[in-house]
Amino acid sequence: MHWVGDFVDLRDHLLAVWDPSYCPPLYSRKLGDWTIGLSPAFRKAIGSVDKKLQGRILEAIAGICEDPLTAQGDTKKPLEGNLKGLWRYRIGEFRLIYRPENAASVVVLVDFVARSAGYSGVGD
Repeated sequence: MHWVGDFVDLRDHLLAVWDPSYCPPLYSRKLGDWTIGLSPAFRKAIGSVDKKLQGRILEAIAGICEDPLTAQGDTKKPLEGNLKGLWRYRIGEFRLIYRPENAASVVVLVDFVARSAGYSGVGD
């Protein structure tokens, strides 16, 4: 997993709560490395979440990077309609919205929303 842009604070903060003794590896090379980009909406949305949820977000990012283009039950699936091209990863009552760009091996983390809020305004 590669980080692009000015995302050092988030990465350092999430790595501070990462416990490799119970979490999956930080990234997998099975399908090649994916570059991670974070949108301003995603950074804003996760700015105030607690440490436990931040740890779960990091686990989700690791899962996404293993294979961002394969649905996984109710956890990871593509969105439809006007959100086609975006995927969502379920984290409890929240949804991590991302956009995989297969040709460039880039995954853009678009937003992090409460399930109850729906998908209106995703990425705003």
